[in-house]
Amino acid sequence: MPSFRNAISFFTVIPSGSSQLDEKSVYFFSLVGGVVGTLIAAVISVFYFAGFRYEGYVVGFACIIILYGFTHLDGVIDTGDALMFRGTVERRREILKDHYIGAGAIGWVIVIYSVSLASFLQMGFYQAILAVIFGEIFSKSWYVMYLSGSESFGSGLAHFFEKEVRKRKSAVLVANIAPFIFIALFLDVYIAIAFAVTSLILIGVARQITKKFEGVNGDILGFTGELFRMFFYASFLFLGVFPQLSVLNIHLI
Repeated sequence: MPSFRNAISFFTVIPSGSSQLDEKSVYFFSLVGGVVGTLIAAVISVFYFAGFRYEGYVVGFACIIILYGFTHLDGVIDTGDALMFRGTVERRREILKDHYIGAGAIGWVIVIYSVSLASFLQMGFYQAILAVIFGEIFSKSWYVMYLSGSESFGSGLAHFFEKEVRKRKSAVLVANIAPFIFIALFLDVYIAIAFAVTSLILIGVARQITKKFEGVNGDILGFTGELFRMFFYASFLFLGVFPQLSVLNIHLI
């Protein structure tokens, strides 16, 4: 599937033998997240069965950032700085592209990644494996959700993806969400509930961010994707206090 390889190449540093984006790549955003999440789950599992549970969680979390080539981290830095500016929209957009790192960038990096890691470290092994896989899947599903209802600015790849998502809105949304919700229900119903809760939170947050910039670009998309993971981890952790509900009723240590 060349479009899938294109999406892998665009989002990650994983060699895929392809570097050209095409309009069908938008169907595979969530699947790319699934690949990354599965690789991280494998790393965590190796550490866990070697007796290094928490070390595995930390290394695995760091590998998430690395596998995306630090591009999502860059989005947090750029958008975090621009969000703290109280002037005009034009100047706020300029800050997205400058090379300076201010207090807003540092603050948002600390908040997003410390809360995410703290939530992750509180999870048991099975819950952590589910969280890391579906956290990556649904943070990419969010991209499609966000782009389907927002106007992009500039001529970057966010603009390209937004046009393609809007052309096939229903089909792209179904492809990026429905199969994974179905799988989640078989593994743990609370995955789907955490996705729903997080989506509702992010819709409200993204609406405010979009107003501040009068649109969305790649940096903002990456920023909100990292926010999505943070809220998903926290929601899934909280829901873990309830008895597990699943079709398969799987329980691991």
